Amino acid sequence: MLNSIDQGTLEENIYRIFAASRMMLIEENVLERLRKLIYYLYRRGNISAEKITQQLAVVSKSLEEEAMNAAEELIERGFVRGLEKGRREAMTAAA
Repeated sequence: MLNSIDQGTLEENIYRIFAASRMMLIEENVLERLRKLIYYLYRRGNISAEKITQQLAVVSKSLEEEAMNAAEELIERGFVRGLEKGRREAMTAAA
């Protein structure tokens, strides 16, 4: 995964990354590990949440719902951060 990000080939290799990660995800804390993987790919890999969800659905239908939940959370976090930044900028401009 790290090599793919650094080499700019993450989108081409995302299916293989999820397929290879499948056994790791079956262990304890599956959902937490999956969320961390999704967050990392989204933030560091510059791949859309939709693309991540699509590829996870191909690898495993049971992981698709969790990927969608994690993607929604990422979108919400970004929205909240944007609101906070807007408020800070407005307060600075008013001062």
